[in-house]
Amino acid sequence: MILPLIKKVLLINPPNTILADSVRRISEPLSLLYLGAMLQKKGLEPQIFDMACEGYDQIVREGERVTYGSSSQELIERLSDFKPDLVGVTCMFTSREPNTGKVCDTIRGHAPDLPIVVGGLHPSIYPERFVEQGWADFVIIGEGERRILQLIDCLEKNRLPDFDGIAFKDSGVVKFLPPTTKIEDLDDIPIPDRSMVDMERYFEIDTPFAPFAAEPRVGQILATRGCPFDCNFCSSVQFWGRKVRTRSVDNILAEIKDLVDNYGVSEIQFVDDNLTAKRSFAKELFIQLKEFGIRFCTPNGLYLDSLDDEIIGLMAESGAYQLTFAVESASKRVLKEIIHKNVPLDRIKSLVDSAHRHDISVHGMFLVGSIGETKEEIMRTMDFPFTVGFDSASFFIVNPLPGSPLYDECLSKGYLGENYSALDFKTPNIHIPTTSPDYTIDPSELEALVEQKTNEYNEWAKQEFPKRHARKFKRFLEKRPDQSKLIQGRVT
Repeated sequence: MILPLIKKVLLINPPNTILADSVRRISEPLSLLYLGAMLQKKGLEPQIFDMACEGYDQIVREGERVTYGSSSQELIERLSDFKPDLVGVTCMFTSREPNTGKVCDTIRGHAPDLPIVVGGLHPSIYPERFVEQGWADFVIIGEGERRILQLIDCLEKNRLPDFDGIAFKDSGVVKFLPPTTKIEDLDDIPIPDRSMVDMERYFEIDTPFAPFAAEPRVGQILATRGCPFDCNFCSSVQFWGRKVRTRSVDNILAEIKDLVDNYGVSEIQFVDDNLTAKRSFAKELFIQLKEFGIRFCTPNGLYLDSLDDEIIGLMAESGAYQLTFAVESASKRVLKEIIHKNVPLDRIKSLVDSAHRHDISVHGMFLVGSIGETKEEIMRTMDFPFTVGFDSASFFIVNPLPGSPLYDECLSKGYLGENYSALDFKTPNIHIPTTSPDYTIDPSELEALVEQKTNEYNEWAKQEFPKRHARKFKRFLEKRPDQSKLIQGRVT
């Protein structure tokens, strides 16, 4: 494929599909904003088409699922207007694969010779699949900020890619060059240029990643990359790696200053997997964050071993209004032998009490239904929040996501159900024969228990902590009174 000079790059975030009883969340697409900033730095002309945001009010319902986002015709119109030399499509999660495939098919049908590159967590796990399906000419595996520039350089020189972290078809055969490098100095990446999207549209929708936000103008920050842990249900570590890499505090504050000065942002949602994994970094960040007088939350969870009253106090002083504790299980055996996650169960209540003394709410997240977990351990986990006093809690049925050790185990044992869905965390996707030694509970019973306990706990918390409950959900209910049932569900 011989190409002219590549100048214009269209970056696409496909429509999103969720369960019909879920909150339709939408936030600025950080991955594309990072790529766009990198392309701009090199003098290219990127444009972002966030289909999920721009078509947020275009909803199609199919059974128990709803899809929201711009139509295929609108995509064709964008392609015709912008006339890109290259298209990049993000697919961060397995549940996004069908919509990503549809977007790529639309592009291919409209402009057969236009090169398509796909990236994100899911295609990084299954790069050959995206190439073999004809969805992508190239799949970037792992971090894309540098690799997309390397790819463009190769294409302009009419040369096959020769760098790590790329998959493509060569003479009819898929060639896979596995990733061997990570971006060590995250400050080398330009901060996201949010002028590439309509930030006012996200503020207008006002349902960000953590949908029960304290403020109406929310921005996302990714301060770190990587996770040192080995949770059996997690696949993202394959993308980010096990080494925790941090941006400098000055670099993070520069992005926050941009959000405050140019977009009037009054809340930050840190979307890191482990914001407090490096204690010294976390302390410096929270100390310097005070000057902004901005509110923030941590919807993905925190490294609990690093928390104590000092750190929580610093978080409170710098604007924290809610922390999320991803406890997963109340069984030490399940945590150690099955999930492989180090959680200081004996300290959880004291940490929640500390947060409450500092007027910070705490949301607890729990997983049940792991292979080998007994019914008694499941019930212990479901009763645990009552003994601790979380302000809200989410119970999820563990889902064997592709790329995780749990998925590989289910695949090898034949435990994946016929109707497996990477989208669903409220119905069982693991089906263990009653004759197997791994069998402990009927899937329908587990599903009923999770539904019951989710509503039971959140109703109890509403009665136990009425002021904090009212404060958390006030803004959401004022804007969406017809969606009051959703606040008892499995969202932070």
